[in-house]
Amino acid sequence: MAPPDYRAIYGCFDDYEACLCRLDPQYTRPGRKARIYAYCEAVGAATGPDKNYSDAKHWNADAPVLKPLQQLLRSMVGNAEA
Repeated sequence: MAPPDYRAIYGCFDDYEACLCRLDPQYTRPGRKARIYAYCEAVGAATGPDKNYSDAKHWNADAPVLKPLQQLLRSMVGNAEA
């Protein structure tokens, strides 16, 4: 999830996909990986071997949607230490 300053970018992806569907429903819409890469390019986040997804300027790691993932990862770390 993007921080509030960058959330509007998601609407651009939605508009792009809607445009593709209007042009020809057979066109393949970009997948999530393509969206993430385009988002990184748009906000100036590193996209090569130097990528750093922990930069809070570009990512909101505390987004509620990520809570289940955080819990899963914590449980995996807890099980590995046991």
